[in-house]
Amino acid sequence: MRKTIIIISALVLYACDTEQCSSYFIENKLEMNIELTFVGESLQKLMINEGKGVQFGETGCDMGGAPLLYLRVYDSIYVRDASNNILKVYKQETPGRNIYNIDKYWSIKETKHHTEYTYTITNEDIGN
Repeated sequence: MRKTIIIISALVLYACDTEQCSSYFIENKLEMNIELTFVGESLQKLMINEGKGVQFGETGCDMGGAPLLYLRVYDSIYVRDASNNILKVYKQETPGRNIYNIDKYWSIKETKHHTEYTYTITNEDIGN
């Protein structure tokens, strides 16, 4: 009987585990290498080779739901080519396709305990 109670308790605790994790990726579908510069209280730079994707930030986990990426800590996000030419400047209020609009322009893949968000930079982003 005691064994049965321990097993049932373990199953209930396992079933109630609602930890969810999120990962964020940015893909470069342009025909060139690019650098993203995230401008806020501090600068963060991210190099993305042509046709590749990289993880942005760390995978975060939280009980009760997947933690969301909060890009609003950045005033702007610059996309530059290898010659340091500015291809695009994203601001929160930039009309059209915008990296800040996670719910609209990021693709989402969900599994039971993990959500993967991906933003793909295309010619549409840079106006080509």
